Amino acid sequence: MKLKKLFLSISLLSLCLFPINVEATNDEGTIRRLSIEEVTKLEKEDLERAKSQSVQPYMDEIVENWVPSGSATTSWGPYKAAFSQDSQGHVLSTKGSGYYWADSSKISGTWSASVGFSVKVVSVSIGYQPGTKTSESGGTIEICPDNLIGKKTKLFCRRQYKVNRYSVYRKNKYDSGDGTFVRYEYVPSRIASQTKVAAYNAY
Repeated sequence: MKLKKLFLSISLLSLCLFPINVEATNDEGTIRRLSIEEVTKLEKEDLERAKSQSVQPYMDEIVENWVPSGSATTSWGPYKAAFSQDSQGHVLSTKGSGYYWADSSKISGTWSASVGFSVKVVSVSIGYQPGTKTSESGGTIEICPDNLIGKKTKLFCRRQYKVNRYSVYRKNKYDSGDGTFVRYEYVPSRIASQTKVAAYNAY
């Protein structure tokens, strides 16, 4: 019991070093929500990335305006094993022990999230961002459930996203107004993560 309390104390101390909100901690894992400032920063970065990857008008005189036109929140995505782990998992032998997890933008595959805008439901492709298993000094701890001590386990993560919709207009750069509507663009930005320790082949 003393050892478990020690690990929990380390966990709480580590969490204080990051600007996140811990919503729940139990055998189902820990939910961490990004701060408003972090989300705003990610939204700007993701928008710029989406613009750079979109098909641009072939004429220099034609420009695109991306106008915000709504947002929606996805359900939780599927669990994915965090990076930097053995494919066969790892055996933790002491109650109260666990894995350290750190956020990362590294992507491993994609999944499709359905989100609703007004009366329309759209499917948005989102990259898996499971974070990484890291050293004690570089992350926050996720305690292994007692019933999995002595068994092969892995650290898993799933995400929740805010999807911003943009109405895209095209016009001559010398003209006033928004221009002519051409399409919608949907840009996801992560807003929360949930980590848990489970059997190595659980997901």
